[in-house]
Amino acid sequence: MKRLQILAIGITILAFPVTLLSMDNYHFYRAGYFFGEPRLEKDWLGTFELDVAGGSTNKSINNCGQTVPLFDLYGPANMRVLGNGVPNKSVTNVADLALINLSRLPANDGFAQFSFPGHFSIVEADINIEQNFTRGFFTQIYIPIRKLDINPCHYVDLSPTSSSTVPNQSSPVWQNFLNQFDNILEQYNLSLAPVHQTCIGDVTVLAGWTRNYQNTKILDFVDATVKIGVLINSAPAKNEDLVFDIAPGYDKHFGFPISLGLSLGSFEWLTVGVHADVITFLRRNKDIRMKTDFAQNGILKLAKGLAKVSKGPIWDLGMYAKADHLASAFSLLIGYAFATQEADRVCPFVCQPEATIFNAIIVNSDETLKGWQQHNLNFLAEYDFTKINWPVGPRIGLIINAQVGGRKIFKTNMFGGYAGIDVAWNW
Repeated sequence: MKRLQILAIGITILAFPVTLLSMDNYHFYRAGYFFGEPRLEKDWLGTFELDVAGGSTNKSINNCGQTVPLFDLYGPANMRVLGNGVPNKSVTNVADLALINLSRLPANDGFAQFSFPGHFSIVEADINIEQNFTRGFFTQIYIPIRKLDINPCHYVDLSPTSSSTVPNQSSPVWQNFLNQFDNILEQYNLSLAPVHQTCIGDVTVLAGWTRNYQNTKILDFVDATVKIGVLINSAPAKNEDLVFDIAPGYDKHFGFPISLGLSLGSFEWLTVGVHADVITFLRRNKDIRMKTDFAQNGILKLAKGLAKVSKGPIWDLGMYAKADHLASAFSLLIGYAFATQEADRVCPFVCQPEATIFNAIIVNSDETLKGWQQHNLNFLAEYDFTKINWPVGPRIGLIINAQVGGRKIFKTNMFGGYAGIDVAWNW
């Protein structure tokens, strides 16, 4: 809290009565926020906005677009081949022997597969700060603060129960594996514990240029904004030893966002706009859990090694319509955005002793690396308190961010509100 107070005291605040400011980086675990309108071209205008929203879910959308239990977004976990390719197993170790014996049984529809239900909740506070200079140039900083709670439920055994199907849920080898499951996790330093964390996400710092063109007889205005910047890897990395942990940011990858926005005004109340942006990332080295068999699936992997991780870029396209300052104070906005992350690429290091256990083709067949997609609707309602000739413009609003489709995402809608203030320093 002390850190937030220091940031707030030292920051330029803003909010002239014109735009619904927003900024967001998309993540698979919740619906994205409205991407924001083009910036107002007013010298020395400053803006501060605080968004607070939250959501929860026990469902995901898998790669087929189906709604499934929370941690089945990559498919059920295949326990039958969990130990395949994992080095240093010994038949004298009861946990390893359970893995070896299970792998010798034939594949069967659903046999030795786990579903992992759970509950996910998030409360997020986002700080957006923008400061104009002259000739349309400005800077922006985005600081997300997130509280994530992940509470897994006991796994569900998807093995067939019919005695006419062999192997099935009652097979002795399978029952022995279930009895040894906790020992197996302990041996490979894995935990199924809940995850609770509060942290600052990845901070984004941008420089931009904006233009508001009003010398037109047909339209009220044409606005355009371009921004470029750096995404700082300030959020914690994913803990590879906690099965249900997720990275609240981009897993310690530095990023480089580029953003473009265009809007048109007409009838003195209607604004429509489009938006596009992309974030590319630097590669980094990390000890991660990797697949050791093509048939392995789901979130649970035993083997861990050093690899170079190339994170796939994230890009989005969006559009919106806004009824601006109805009855002089109310504004309503509806927006749509499609966001996607392309596949990550993992290259296991060849200079480590265990390098021979990792085949790059097998490793990169992992569904957890193959990116995600989401379709979002954004609804905003704003009341602007600004009066004519005021140098300070306060405003408040309500937020609804709703997912309407996607692939390999948590099905988390977000509800909340925001408060903003614009300051014309050269008034």
